[in-house]
Amino acid sequence: MEVRTKVIILGTPLKVKEKEVLELTMREPLVEDMLEAAELAGDMSTAARLEVCTFAHLCDVPLADLLRMRQADYTKLQEAYGFLARSAPREEATCEKQCLSSENAPDGDGGK
Repeated sequence: MEVRTKVIILGTPLKVKEKEVLELTMREPLVEDMLEAAELAGDMSTAARLEVCTFAHLCDVPLADLLRMRQADYTKLQEAYGFLARSAPREEATCEKQCLSSENAPDGDGGK
């Protein structure tokens, strides 16, 4: 399975692991990432903290470093996450085509 990624260009350099970076790469989230982020966030986590922990995990950035990010750049992370968390396009027939096929129609005539 190929995991998709998205490069986020930062408006303000961010210090990550003692190095200034101008871009971060976020990978597509897996179900296990949600569990790992929840563990990192802790028992008393809020939705906001869980989100930050998820982004730190997916970008391979220490949480403490990500917390120093400017809000404008954080918004870019949210947008990238939204893009990556949506379903990847399938190469096979779309649901719409499958739903309109005659074998799936209740009366057998393809809905015509």
